[in-house]
Order: sequence, then structure tokens, then C-alpha cells
Amino acid sequence: MRQQTLISCGLRVGLFSGALLLAAPALAADPSLDSAVTAARQWASMSDSGATDKMWSASSDIMKKQVDKQGWSEYLSQLRNQVGRHTKREWLQVVRVSDPADLPQGQYVNVIFETKFLNMPATETVSMVASKNRWVPMGYVVRKIAPDGQTPM
Repeated sequence: MRQQTLISCGLRVGLFSGALLLAAPALAADPSLDSAVTAARQWASMSDSGATDKMWSASSDIMKKQVDKQGWSEYLSQLRNQVGRHTKREWLQVVRVSDPADLPQGQYVNVIFETKFLNMPATETVSMVASKNRWVPMGYVVRKIAPDGQTPM
């Protein structure tokens, strides 16, 4: 039950991630998507090292309006206590979205990784917004991969 609560909290923290996950498939040929994957991997790595303040500072204003620095730190601390240390992260998919509902006009992507944590396998989704010719993180959700290989919604 505690795991379900943390996942639910993650969905609230990554409020816009869920909407972006349901969007159209990625456009693999766009070179800017390479930089999205790189930026998302760097941001997730900050979480691995416990650099929650640095993550929050590097996030978009969209995220900062949804969660304050203390709330972000508490969310990631609880999440890491649940999933354990990350042991492996592989890029899985990029989903690109133009002008999703409830967000300012712009370009958005979800970078999805298949990640093995000490306590469970999961997918990590880093939601990003294009800003000044770069991708800026705006959400982070971890979803456990069920034994049948499916990720619960």
C-alpha cells in the first residue's frame, strides 16, 4: 500500500507527465531529441546521487509552480527509500508532444528509461519542455514494472 501511495504522489509531482505519456510516438530523426535524452539522463543521475536541490534548481518554472524545493526533496527521498539505489538505466523511448492541454504553448517530450533499482525494476519518465534551444526537466515519475513486464498506469 505504501508503494502505491508513493507512486500516486509521483503522479501528482509529475502532474503533466501522465498527459504527455499518452501523446503521439516520438520522431526519431530529430537531432534535438538526442539532447533531450542526454539532459534527461543527467537529471535522473542527479536523483541517483541525492542532488535533489540541484535537480529542483535545474527544473522548469512549470514544475517549480507545482512543487516547492522541500516537497521535491521529500518526494525523492521517499521514492529512493522505496525503490533503492539505481543499478542500471537504459533509454527506452522518447515521446514528443506539441501544445498539450493544460500547459503553455510549446514543445514537450517525455524521455522514458527502463531502470533497475535495487528493490525493483521500473520505468522512469522525465518530462521536459523546450526552452531557449534546450530541454528543461519539468517532471519525474517512477513506475514499477510488474512481474508480467507491464507497467501499471
